[in-house]
Amino acid sequence: MSFELTLILSPSQKSRLQDLLDLQKDRESGMGLAELEGFFFGLAINPWLMLMPSTWVPMILGHENIVFKTRKQAEEMVPILLEAYNAFMQAEKEGTLPFPFALSRR
Repeated sequence: MSFELTLILSPSQKSRLQDLLDLQKDRESGMGLAELEGFFFGLAINPWLMLMPSTWVPMILGHENIVFKTRKQAEEMVPILLEAYNAFMQAEKEGTLPFPFALSRR
């Protein structure tokens, strides 16, 4: 019997998200990658919440916890969060969103 971990985010997406999270000044007030994935899972299974990114982005990054070196860096990094959020929401819509860390039989 073999098992496969069902993934929502690609290794590339996870790497880019980690790059963003690494910009946090105080990691205690923001989220780590595993927490972020769990947070997006929670948003996806509760679509009636309909939280705007202006509400949940500060929850993820902490208030004034990210310091971007340039405006261009901010413009490149923040959409990564929206891409990840959309991946979780799309998986839920398609019925392919697995319980976090659930193993599925092949």
